[in-house]
Amino acid sequence: MGNCARQLSFRDLIPILSWLLRAGRCRHCSAPIARLYPAVEFGFLLIAIWSACAFAYADHTFLPTLALGWTLVVLIAFDVLAFILPNALTLSLGAGGPLLAMGEGFDQLQQSAVGFIAGGASLLAVSFLYRYFRGREGLGFGDVKLFAAAGAWVKLDGLPSVLLIGSLLGLLYSLFMLRRAPADARHMVPLGAGLCVGLWLTWIYGPVFDWPIGAVFGGGAGS
Repeated sequence: MGNCARQLSFRDLIPILSWLLRAGRCRHCSAPIARLYPAVEFGFLLIAIWSACAFAYADHTFLPTLALGWTLVVLIAFDVLAFILPNALTLSLGAGGPLLAMGEGFDQLQQSAVGFIAGGASLLAVSFLYRYFRGREGLGFGDVKLFAAAGAWVKLDGLPSVLLIGSLLGLLYSLFMLRRAPADARHMVPLGAGLCVGLWLTWIYGPVFDWPIGAVFGGGAGS
């Protein structure tokens, strides 16, 4: 439904194309349609192409990778817009990692479990320490659950890469916000969005410290 409460037809629901053809406005009332919708749709398309290219010869990995990527796109949208990481999504990721590892043998399942525990415990400790020394919340439990889920997918070896990429993106976001507001203003940082990007890149290419020069143009490493 649009802002005018008119029922949308099929031609209004074609991903990306409908938004472009209508110049980002409702066909019935000309009200602007948020750019979030085509952005998420484009994200889904990009993930599908990326997954197909990275795992073209690994049919058993393509679908889990696609599901992971689409879930991360939705999590990024939630975190950037509302600083929320829904439990339904983070917990689903946390369960999906071990389930995928279970099909690869007990050793992979064990590594997934260790990654899950290490990811959750490490950020939980950071959250408690920050609150103890600063007297206020600095890290949401959604980030803790997301990082635990990341550990379940990329195992213990991949967690530093996820955190490094997520932290760097968070730093860039903070620097960008400082240019738009006074330096003494407090800005919330969507760390979860950065962790999502870190998880995706680490899942596709492996730990960042092991990336060869041509990794980004090659195939998926997985974990």
